[in-house]
Amino acid sequence: RVEEKGTRYFRLDDGTPLFLNGLCACWHGSRGSYDYDDWLEAYRENGINYIRLWMWPEAFGIEWDRGDRLRYRLDRAWVLDRVLSEARARGVYVMLCFDYHGMFEEKPDYWGGNNRWPGHPYNAANGGPCANQNEFFTHPEARKLYEKRLRYTVARWTAFTNILAWEFFNEIDNVYKYLQHDDVVAWHRDMARRLRARDPYRHLITSSFTGCSERDGLFELPEMDFSQYHSYNEKHPAAMTAQKAAKFFARDGKPFFVSEYGTDWRGWKPDQDPHLRALHQAVWSGAFTGAAGTGMTWWWESIHSQNLYVHWSALAAFLKGSAIGDPAMKPIAFQEAEGAKARAFGVATPRRALVWLLDAAYDWPNGAMDKDPAPCTGAAATFSGLADGAYRVEWWDTHEGKPVLAQDAKVDAGRLTLAPPPFRLDIAARVEPR
Repeated sequence: RVEEKGTRYFRLDDGTPLFLNGLCACWHGSRGSYDYDDWLEAYRENGINYIRLWMWPEAFGIEWDRGDRLRYRLDRAWVLDRVLSEARARGVYVMLCFDYHGMFEEKPDYWGGNNRWPGHPYNAANGGPCANQNEFFTHPEARKLYEKRLRYTVARWTAFTNILAWEFFNEIDNVYKYLQHDDVVAWHRDMARRLRARDPYRHLITSSFTGCSERDGLFELPEMDFSQYHSYNEKHPAAMTAQKAAKFFARDGKPFFVSEYGTDWRGWKPDQDPHLRALHQAVWSGAFTGAAGTGMTWWWESIHSQNLYVHWSALAAFLKGSAIGDPAMKPIAFQEAEGAKARAFGVATPRRALVWLLDAAYDWPNGAMDKDPAPCTGAAATFSGLADGAYRVEWWDTHEGKPVLAQDAKVDAGRLTLAPPPFRLDIAARVEPR
């Protein structure tokens, strides 16, 4: 559910806040669902509580080829049953994406594939109702066919309590050369209403646009429960997350998070981020910028094969028992000094705060190639908004996931200045009343 008072975070039915600490894990490899046996156990062990799955041709898709129209692939449905069950057993929530942009593409893409329209079951060339791709969104018969798939989807999977959301499309505007934006938006409004009317458990509903796209019209719909953003090839991931979270929340008044992140859309590029600082900053920044979840990194197979989960496990340890997700929690406006050694990000209620300081010298891509980062000394962060009184400041190593120093602090006239110990790369603090 969306938390109703602040509308910035998610919650469970019993009111428990749910901050999303996750990554994309959209499809399996040649091992099929056995991949998820390994991945999901690693997620559980490292405090990862959220992933994204795609119902696409290579994994969980049930209606995508010439002979599939109203003849859903039950073998694929069974695999999805199993993965959702295993995820539920490990406390992992899922955003289930129904379709991706490649379903409407005619020509091979950068990877030499993903041109699924020639074989699409709704294509008139295959006996379907659509003379072109845009008619998927406008033709009455295509809408009827799709609604039947929604009915099947709800009947089979809505009872999974770990389904966080239904996502209609991945990056639908990637194929806008074939589509009309207004028709796509109108279709989302209509199908979201139909989906919600059929879903007795009222799972959240959303969709998504291409990397770095901020198109208007879709996420503003009341039928869309939260907004999301895909980020690739963007510098300074922490500042990017803060800026997008503020912009989308001001426009939509809904939870927001970066649901895909990568330093490059073309592949896992260790040459661009050899010490994984961009990855770390994308993951951690979500908790300190008013986003409803971490940045969800792509390239999950590389992350698993290299056992990079410490970036999530350390954050999970830091957030445990904190005020993250509190209805009163909002981003902090820091008093920034020119030439500051560290860039400050944080969220606070009137009595508690979470603060993260990032050494400006290593704000990716700054210092990306430096193997041995120099310590940051003399950093400080000042902000207002906490109630006057005595507080305890607990500083955490963000790479070990452990506290390193506790300090006493006093808020006077609503103002607090934090002075961290020397640190490398970044450091986080929990500020709580004494």
